Amino acid sequence: KKIDVLLESYWAAYQKNSGIPNLILIGEGTERDSIQHWISEHGLNDKIQLTGGIYNDEELVSYFEKADRKSVV
Repeated sequence: KKIDVLLESYWAAYQKNSGIPNLILIGEGTERDSIQHWISEHGLNDKIQLTGGIYNDEELVSYFEKADRKSVV
């Protein structure tokens, strides 16, 4: 899934501009613990949110709507 590429890219962008938009990762998987560890290790707990699985369409749509109003990194 290349989540490591996404996280490293976000980290590089954050180091250049700490005001970049927050990153929200939706889903569950076997890598969740290691992703959470990476986030904590890099001090990004306030910038990257792990929602877990979202199985309610209305709740999922609300995240897409939020993304439409934000800048994309």
